[in-house]
Amino acid sequence: MSESLFDEGADEATAKSGEASSAGKASFEVVLEELETIVQKLETEQPSLEESLSLFERGMSLAKQGSEVLESAQARVDKIVAVAEDGSVETEPLPPMD
Repeated sequence: MSESLFDEGADEATAKSGEASSAGKASFEVVLEELETIVQKLETEQPSLEESLSLFERGMSLAKQGSEVLESAQARVDKIVAVAEDGSVETEPLPPMD
């Protein structure tokens, strides 16, 4: 019998992001909150090796998602072309966010 990498202990840590994942990409705040939950669990509860690996795998996935959100935000900031003499900001149109 094969065990899922997302066993019962990992399910608890990922419960909050389940709703966000079904609706598309999670917001940065949701990703960060779940990462904090995973770190706290790893530091305080001493989970089994299998559960630790599942939590680590989920944490790495969340870190990648968070990084992508930050990169997207940076790209949006980088679209600012110039600040006019009157203080107004000129921008280029942004592509739609996924």
